[in-house]
Amino acid sequence: MIIFLRDAGRLRPGLSHKTARDIFWMLTGGDVYRMLACERGWSPQKYQDWLADTLVRSLLTPP
Repeated sequence: MIIFLRDAGRLRPGLSHKTARDIFWMLTGGDVYRMLACERGWSPQKYQDWLADTLVRSLLTPP
């Protein structure tokens, strides 16, 4: 996925493929879900909405 975004020119300016991959890996890991949904009581929908927004803001070129 990160390679596709890079090749399509969609990664944020100055964001390397390696750093984008690391950000994606960290945010989509099971620990983040567990901490927010299980320990902090977030609903699955709230987590999903937050994750989608955070990934877009962290990885993609602004519109």
